[in-house]
Amino acid sequence: MNYKIESVFGYHLLLCLLFLSACQSEVEKDDLNVPVFMVDFSSVMKKNLNEFPGWNHVEYILLRDEMDKESIGCINKAEVSFANNKIILMDSRMRALAAYDSTGHFISMIGSRGQGPMEYINLADFDMDSEGNIYVIDGTLDKLLVFDNSLKVVSEFKLSFEADVLYAINRDSILYGLSSWNKGDGSGDKIALVHNEQGILRSGVKYNNFDPNFWISDYLFGKSKDYISYNQTVDNDVLLFSHKGDLKKIIRFDFGDENVPVSAKVDIERQLDDYDHYVMIQKILGVTRCYVIGILWEHRRTRFFILDYQTNVCYLGDEILPMDNRFGCGYSEGKLVSYIDEPNEEYPDSVNNHVQTEYLALQIHFID
Repeated sequence: MNYKIESVFGYHLLLCLLFLSACQSEVEKDDLNVPVFMVDFSSVMKKNLNEFPGWNHVEYILLRDEMDKESIGCINKAEVSFANNKIILMDSRMRALAAYDSTGHFISMIGSRGQGPMEYINLADFDMDSEGNIYVIDGTLDKLLVFDNSLKVVSEFKLSFEADVLYAINRDSILYGLSSWNKGDGSGDKIALVHNEQGILRSGVKYNNFDPNFWISDYLFGKSKDYISYNQTVDNDVLLFSHKGDLKKIIRFDFGDENVPVSAKVDIERQLDDYDHYVMIQKILGVTRCYVIGILWEHRRTRFFILDYQTNVCYLGDEILPMDNRFGCGYSEGKLVSYIDEPNEEYPDSVNNHVQTEYLALQIHFID
């Protein structure tokens, strides 16, 4: 009897050790001394996006532009905040930033173009904080403009570095994604936590073995209630920050033999044809405690995906045409935002009629 008890105890102990060993591989420490969660994409179960739980829970917002001409033609980034009763849309080609209320009625354009004080030339990125304040990077003049909840510009800060994207922690502190060619403060760093008055408070994630002359477009800080996420195309590490700007965790995607090799990151322009053979993350929209939400590049084909990294299941959408920003132009407050500019039989008649006769519509999927 004692032998059986000892055998059962030994068996359970072995299981516990095996479990701990498996967990240890998932929480391996990176050089940045944070846990790393490995995603072996070859072992992930693939399913159609339509099989994602709740995917058919869709709502539409009909945008009504009461101006004489369209405010926004092609949306590069969208934020929808029901908490602040605001929708903010950016069209970087038209260099326009527009605000709507959460029912789709146009409020006003945000800011004005020009080279003077409180004006911008080039919209690199924007963010809206929990109080409805708007933060805008001018990528040409290298400055930050801050607009209050009533959309009036209230302050302007000259940046001592070049930045592509931002996440507003509060009115004083901003998390920036620095440009790869930045020669100012934080040169060689990817991320910097910056106090508007005091400058860079903290950085540390480096641009190791990356071509500083190649412009990676269409990336952003993903935001969710759980994490602030960062990923730049060609790098399969998804960095997860707390809402205070502290790096907490890394999710590392492994595409096996189809990973972009280090040698192909050094002189990208010359090796572009080789990228036909690689798989990588193109854009991360948001990361929660359960899901990684983004767009995947597979041999120059792009597809939207939702990875449930708790159950090891990846839900994949249909191929997205190159340079098509309509699907997944934003993710905020647990909502995936896409925009509609032409009718399709899959949309309700009210939506099709609106985009034919009036203006754009937003499609909202509730992810989390």
